[in-house]
Amino acid sequence: MKDIATNIIQRIRSNRDLSSVLSNASFLLSENVLRLILGFGVGVVVARHLGPEGYGRFSYVLSFVLMFSPFFVMGVDEATVKSLVETPNEKNQILGTASLLKLIGGLLGVTASTITILILRPEDHLTINFVILYSSFSLFKCFDVISCYHQSILKMKRVALFRSCALLFSASLKLYFIHTEQIWTSFIAVSCVEVAAFAVAYFFAYRLSRYSMFDFRFDINRAKSLLKISFPVFISIFLAMALSSIDHIMVGDMVGSEELGQYATSAKFIFLWKFLPAALIASIFPKIVESKSSDQEQYIHRVKLLYGSMFWFSFLFAISVNLVGRPLVLALYGAEYATAGDLLRYHAWIAIFYFYTLSRTQVFLIQGMLRFSVISSGLILLLFTSLCFYLIPSYKSYGAIWALIASYIVVNIVMSIASKSFRNDCIVYFKGIVYPFKLLKDSK
Repeated sequence: MKDIATNIIQRIRSNRDLSSVLSNASFLLSENVLRLILGFGVGVVVARHLGPEGYGRFSYVLSFVLMFSPFFVMGVDEATVKSLVETPNEKNQILGTASLLKLIGGLLGVTASTITILILRPEDHLTINFVILYSSFSLFKCFDVISCYHQSILKMKRVALFRSCALLFSASLKLYFIHTEQIWTSFIAVSCVEVAAFAVAYFFAYRLSRYSMFDFRFDINRAKSLLKISFPVFISIFLAMALSSIDHIMVGDMVGSEELGQYATSAKFIFLWKFLPAALIASIFPKIVESKSSDQEQYIHRVKLLYGSMFWFSFLFAISVNLVGRPLVLALYGAEYATAGDLLRYHAWIAIFYFYTLSRTQVFLIQGMLRFSVISSGLILLLFTSLCFYLIPSYKSYGAIWALIASYIVVNIVMSIASKSFRNDCIVYFKGIVYPFKLLKDSK
C-alpha cells in the first residue's frame, strides 16, 4: 500500500500540469473549507439569533441584490481568464478593461435594483435603504479581476490567504453583533464590509505579486472583444442568478418573512456546498481550454471527468442530506426551524441539476455554444416563475422546490429533443456518469 501511494505521488510530481492543477485546487479548497465552516457555523448562530422572521428579512435583501449581481460581474471572468491564458503579455490591458466593464455594469446594477425595489415595496423604507446600501458596496466587485489573473497562471495561494483573512474578519463582526444583540440590519452592514474587505484583499495580493493596479489600461477594442465573448455568459449568469433568487423574493412577498426564513435556511444549507464544484471547475478550466485546441481526445476525457465528478458528488450529497439533514437542522437551528428540516429533503436534489448546469456553462463557453445554455436557462426561469405563481400560494415553500425540479427536468428533455448539439452534450454527460468506473476498470 505504501509503495502504491509513493508511486502515485511520484507520478503527480513528474506531471507538471497535474501538479499545478492539484496545487491550485488545494489552496482554493482550503479557503472554501474555511468559507464553509465560517459560513455554516456563524450562519447557524445568526439564524438562531434573528429567528425565522428576522432571518427572512435579512435573506430578502441579500437575495434581491443577488438577482442583479450579474451586472456587477458582467460575465467577463471566464472570458478574462481565457484571454490571459491565450495572451499573457497583454495582462494590464485585459485586466484594466475587464475591471472598468465591471464598474460600469455595477452602476447599472445599483440603478436597476433601486428602481425595482421601489416598485415592489414602495412603503418598506427600511428594506429599500438596505438594498441600495448593499448594492452600492457591490461595486467593489470590480476588483475581482485580480482573482482572474491568479487563476490563469494557476497560482491562487496568495489570493486564497488574503480572502481567508477577510472571511475571518467578517465572521468576527457577526459574532460581535450577536453578542451585542443587534437586529438584522446590522448583519446587512457586515455583508457590505465583507465585499469591501475582499476588494482590499485582492489589492494587496496583486501588490505583493509586484504588480500594480495603477498600470491597468482600458482598450476599446479589447472591451468589444470581451463583451462579444461574455455577453452570452452575462445573460446566462443573469438567468441563473434570477433562478436562484426569484424563489426567495416570491416566497417572501407571497407568504411572508417567517416562511422565507425557513426556506432560506434550507436553501443555504444546500448551496453552502457549491464551493466544491466551483473550486474544481476553476482549477481545471484553463486545462480544458488548452486541450480543446491541441488534443480533442484529451479534451473529451477532461469534460467527461468533469461531468462525472459533478454528478457523483451531487448525488451522494443529496442522499446524505436526506439521511441526516432534518435531525441536523433541528440540532443546530432549534425547533423553530423544523419546517426548514422538512424542506431540506427535497431541496437536496436540486444540487444535481445545479452542478450540471454550472459545469455545462463552462463547456459551452469553450465550444462557442453558450446560446444553448442561455436558451435553456431562460426557459427554466420562465417555467419556474409560472409554476411558482400557481404552487407557492397553495404549498408555500414546498411549491417553490417542486416547481424548480420540474422546470429543470422538463426543459432539459425539451432541449435534448429540439437540439442535436444539446442532445450530444447530454450524451457526454451521461457517459461522464459512468466514466470514473471505466477509468478504475482500465487501471486494473
